[in-house]
Amino acid sequence: MLSSTQSKHDPEFAESLTAISYMDFEEVKEWEKTVNTVADEHERGKQYEKFKLEKAEKMIEALEKKIPDLRDSIKKIYTSSPLSYRDYIGSFEGNMYGYAKSSENPLKTMVSPRTKINNLFLTGQSVNMHGILGCTIGAFNTCAEMLGKSLIDDRLTQMINKNKSEE
Repeated sequence: MLSSTQSKHDPEFAESLTAISYMDFEEVKEWEKTVNTVADEHERGKQYEKFKLEKAEKMIEALEKKIPDLRDSIKKIYTSSPLSYRDYIGSFEGNMYGYAKSSENPLKTMVSPRTKINNLFLTGQSVNMHGILGCTIGAFNTCAEMLGKSLIDDRLTQMINKNKSEE
């Protein structure tokens, strides 16, 4: 995933660039017993810092295939790993996209947006599908449960038609 923020001083350019790529927890397993947050600072060691720099370099190399000479515009790099997600949000093995779903049996890992408690609904990355897209689709499913599927479908169709007419 790649996203950027518009520069406040020069709106035609990006002020920052965020690049996120998959990383298996096995890659950071040797540091799994370490914890490091702003509130509880502990260094993970030089090998870990070297590991993160190597990962950052691989990411920049991959990005430069689409954005040539990107590294010439980089002023500062901040990296995180599954350990960061685990330490800051308490997710299992640093999982940032909800729990893994099964494509072989999707209903086994499906969480309904509707609960047994009246007017309590669930939404987010673990409802329906995992990940960023799953969060969006989960939100639409939750809205459909609350407002009715036909209303959501009608509004989406109107929005799509409006965008097509503006092109």
